[in-house]
Amino acid sequence: MTASPTSEAGQPPPVVMRTPRKLDIDITARCNLRCRYCYFFNNPAVEYRDLPTDEWLKFFAELGALGVMDVTLAGGEPFIREDLTTLLEDLVRNRMRFSKVSSATECVSPSSPTVR
Repeated sequence: MTASPTSEAGQPPPVVMRTPRKLDIDITARCNLRCRYCYFFNNPAVEYRDLPTDEWLKFFAELGALGVMDVTLAGGEPFIREDLTTLLEDLVRNRMRFSKVSSATECVSPSSPTVR
């Protein structure tokens, strides 16, 4: 018979998560505003570019397989992405919840994707 591992205090060892449960993602490098306090565009050493839809879909499939449960989409301005509805549907398909950080200036635009 083998003894179960315990810490020196006689307590079971802490459980270590092997993957994150929540993730914050900058989904786009585009924004319709240039707020003075915004950290996003202030680094001249960074090349700002958006990943194509298919790359995000592959990434979301990996996150889902790892058991990530919550994803926060930020940017830039997430509502600028023409494929936002597709990305959100894929997060749900991969069993993840999502939230968005937005200035909400693009939410009312006729060209913005409709979020169901």
